[in-house]
Amino acid sequence: MNPHSSSIHFEEQFSALREVAEESNRRLLQEVPDALFENHSNVFIKSYLVSACSVLEAFLQNEVLYFVHEIKGRVFSANIPHNLTTWSAGAKESSANRKFSPFEIDLTDKEVTEKVSGNIEKTINSFASVGVDLTGDDEFRALKDFISARVTKRNSIIHDNDDASDVSFSDVIELVDKFTEYCRCIQRIVRNNSHLRC
Repeated sequence: MNPHSSSIHFEEQFSALREVAEESNRRLLQEVPDALFENHSNVFIKSYLVSACSVLEAFLQNEVLYFVHEIKGRVFSANIPHNLTTWSAGAKESSANRKFSPFEIDLTDKEVTEKVSGNIEKTINSFASVGVDLTGDDEFRALKDFISARVTKRNSIIHDNDDASDVSFSDVIELVDKFTEYCRCIQRIVRNNSHLRC
C-alpha cells in the first residue's frame, strides 16, 4: 500500500489550527479582551500563518510522493525492459548501461520533494516534473492567486521580519479554509490524473 495515500492528518491539522484561531479571535473580541491576545495578537497571527503554510507544504510533498509511488509501482509491475525504456528516452546505448531487468524509477523521496514548496510556481513546476498538470484545472487557477499572496506574506514574515499588522485572526481563519479547499483541489487533480486511471 502507498504510504502517502491518506491526507486525514493534514485536514486534522488545518481543523485544529482553525479552532485555535477562532478561539484566539473570540478572546480578543470578548467584552474584556484577554490581555495575552490583546497585547501579543501579532505574535500569534504570525505563528498561525507560518504554521498553516508549513502544513500546506507537507501536504504538497505528500501528494507528489503519492503520485510518484503509484507510478513507480505500476512501472515495475508492467515489467517493461530497462534497456528498451532507457533507449527510447534517449540514453546512449552501451554495454555498461544494459540491464536485463524491469525498468525502475529510481528517484528518492528527497529528490522528488526537494523542490516542492508552497510557492505557486514551484508547486506547478514540481507537479509538472512528475506528469501532473495543475494549471489545466479551473478550480486551481481560481485559488492560486489567493494562495500565492498568503505564501508570499509568510515568506515576508520569515525572511523580512514583516510584522503582519495587516492580518487578523479572521484572516487566518479564512486562510485555513482556503488552504483546505486548495489541498482538496490538488488531491482531486492528482488522484484523477489520467496516468492513475488505467
